Order: sequence, then structure tokens, then C-alpha cells
Amino acid sequence: MMNLFLGEATFRKGVSNYLKEHGFNNAEQDDLWSSLTEQGHKDNTLDQEVTIKEIMDTWTLQTGYPLVTVIRDYENGTARVTQGRYLQIQPDKKEAQNESCWWVPLSYTSQAEPRFNITRPNTWLNCADNRSITIQGLPSRDHWVIFNINGAGVYRVQSIGAMNRAHLTMNALDSAWRGDMEYPVAMAIVSYLKREKEFLPWKAGLSCLNNIDRMLRRTPVYGGFKRFVGDPVAPAFGQFGKITDVPKKFEDVKHHVAITNWACKYNIGGCRQQAQKVIYYIF
Repeated sequence: MMNLFLGEATFRKGVSNYLKEHGFNNAEQDDLWSSLTEQGHKDNTLDQEVTIKEIMDTWTLQTGYPLVTVIRDYENGTARVTQGRYLQIQPDKKEAQNESCWWVPLSYTSQAEPRFNITRPNTWLNCADNRSITIQGLPSRDHWVIFNINGAGVYRVQSIGAMNRAHLTMNALDSAWRGDMEYPVAMAIVSYLKREKEFLPWKAGLSCLNNIDRMLRRTPVYGGFKRFVGDPVAPAFGQFGKITDVPKKFEDVKHHVAITNWACKYNIGGCRQQAQKVIYYIF
């Protein structure tokens, strides 16, 4: 995370300085924070009033991690950003009063200016601002805004990157599972998979859908769920051809296996019949 909000060059220089200074001596966590702070201030990639210790102690000296919630105000072109401790199971009232707080680097981009390769934070969500801030100057309601850019690859893109699409899919289903989002909203997001060609978003989506599959099995609504999942799986299975047509690229092989597994589970596109023929041929 530090290399993303400081920048790769600043992060490497800071670590290098730390190793040179403490290579043959005892060192503490604060020594690394000090070297990175000094380099960040020197390169102007870190505000002069802020230190890495102040930021990272909130991540290394307490358990858990934050759940960041963004609520847009379309009328005023703003968004209110808040944080709270992430818990997979909803807490009771006493636990919900947990005062944990993190320094969260907020990077975001919009349809008006899609910049997925810039991970430097636009602003910070810190503990001094009552754990919430209001962001101004966002685009109109018909333009999307994506927070928490994962710009691991240094290249320009004209669309939402595969990593970000995977995060959107996974976060939507996870939020619905926890009760933070209505399932119809999450499923509307997931339904885009019928147009997805990359493995990573499929991996994220199918992993979360598998939990729902196990929960709904042997219930009256299972048939409807199978039809919903089958809608994007069918064209994805069709694009790979036969189950014996093994792709050349390793990533495509994993994609093929994942889609075939679900196609055969729901008997989509004659998958089971193909599998039976393969088994008959082998034995």
C-alpha cells in the first residue's frame, strides 16, 4: 500500500536509505517509518505535516481493517465518505461502538476523466476529521465514480481495468452477504459478467456466488438462482467451444476450467453430455 500512495520511486529510495543506515545495526519499525517520511517529504509525495508513522501505526498496531462507505449526493456533486471497522458478521450494539480508525488513502477516478494508472491519493480519510469527509466536484449522476484504484500495471486504459472489475463484483456480493447492500443491487452489478472476457472478474464473481449457491440449494428459489447464473455462464462456456478444447494461455486455461465447472454443475450447453463422452472415451 505504501508504494502506491508514496509512489514506487519514493518508496524504493526510502527503503534503500533505511537499509543503508541500519544494515548492520538493530532497528525498529519507527526507523523505517522515519526513512520513508524523510524521502516522502523530500520528493513532495507526502504532505509536510504528515508522517508515515502517523499513517501506518493505524494499520500495524491495531487489529482488523476499515470498511469505507461512499454515499454520493447527485444534486450537489459531492460524496460523503465514512469509515468503520470491517466485520464479516454484523456485530451486536456493544461491538458496533468500536472506535478503531485508520488513515485511508482515497484514490478515485470518474467516467469524465478515467485514470486507472494513478494510485496517488486524491485525499485522505483520517482520524482527525471525525472519520468522515465530504468530497466536492464530482461529475453528474450519469457518470460513474470508482474509489480505491488498483493501478498495479503502469499503462493507460480506456475502460475499467480487470482488477477493478473484480473488486467491484466481489465487494458487491460481499456487501450483500453482510447485509450492507440489497441483493437486487448486487445482482444487477454481477449481471454484467455476460459481457466479461477476463478470468479475474469471473474468479471473484464465481467464488462469491458459490456461497449463495450452497445457501439456496434445496430451497424453492434455487431454480431462479440457477437461471440467473446460467445467463452469463452460457455465452462464456460457448466461447470456449468443447470442454476438450484446451486454451494455450495458462490464464485462459483457468478461466476455461472455472466456467466449465459451473456449466456442468447446471448442465449448460450440453456440458454433462460432453463430459460423459470424454469419460467413456478414456475408460
